[in-house]
Amino acid sequence: MATEKPDLRREAGQRTRDGLMSAALELLADRGQEGVTLREITDKAGANVAAVSYHFGSLRALCDSAIEHALESYLDEQIRAISALGPASTIDELAEAFALPMVRA
Repeated sequence: MATEKPDLRREAGQRTRDGLMSAALELLADRGQEGVTLREITDKAGANVAAVSYHFGSLRALCDSAIEHALESYLDEQIRAISALGPASTIDELAEAFALPMVRA
């Protein structure tokens, strides 16, 4: 019975991509899209500049992907919180379920 070997290059590539995304999110949250540089993101992620081009195409595409990821996560959490409410929920509970994911973000 042969066991499949993990694709180490794919895993390393995914770690690099995730690291770039994480670094971009952190820097974007601190300074906004106009306040970050490619070099800052890659230094924070421990990646080389070419990795941004390989995984995202450009700094702008990386920033757009990071913002889209953050918004999707926020909306998913908001949907979960609202869906967890019962039919007897109050307007205050609805407002909290709607706003709390934004406050956490």
